[in-house]
Amino acid sequence: MRIGRLSLLLVLAGGLLLLASPASAQAPVTTDPAVACKKVQPSVIFVGTVTTIIDDTVTFAVTDVRTGEGRAGTTVDVRYPTEFNARKLVVGTSYRVAATSKQDQLSSAVPTADETACGQNTRFASGASIDTGALVGVKAKGPALLKKIGLGVVGALVLLILIGRVFDRRSRYN
Repeated sequence: MRIGRLSLLLVLAGGLLLLASPASAQAPVTTDPAVACKKVQPSVIFVGTVTTIIDDTVTFAVTDVRTGEGRAGTTVDVRYPTEFNARKLVVGTSYRVAATSKQDQLSSAVPTADETACGQNTRFASGASIDTGALVGVKAKGPALLKKIGLGVVGALVLLILIGRVFDRRSRYN
């Protein structure tokens, strides 16, 4: 009973503190993400093909510059928020990259559930978004993988049946 009274006292004390605090202290500070994103403008938008991916930096061979400084036929390094974000891109594939310049380094992002891209994002050259789901590779490789697993299970069963028949025949004749 003593613990129950102590809990009740703590709950009541907490409630009194909430009642005693001013209303302005309780109101959370909110910022509209759309407004914050409008402030971020890319310094360059170009179409390029990925040539290398090293950690969080991707090198693009620029094929077309839509806005900003730069020209086709050059290469440019773009930094991504994390190595895993950069690995959403595929070497040899063309992308439209909207990048911002930070300390003479271009940066962009592939929008994912964890990473948002305000003003700087990377999409396919056609403008389509990059599928970043956890099971992206499994969708394409799933049927072939299931077929291999099924054949492996059937092969193991046939082998076990044959071994069982060999040992069964030996036990009959002994």
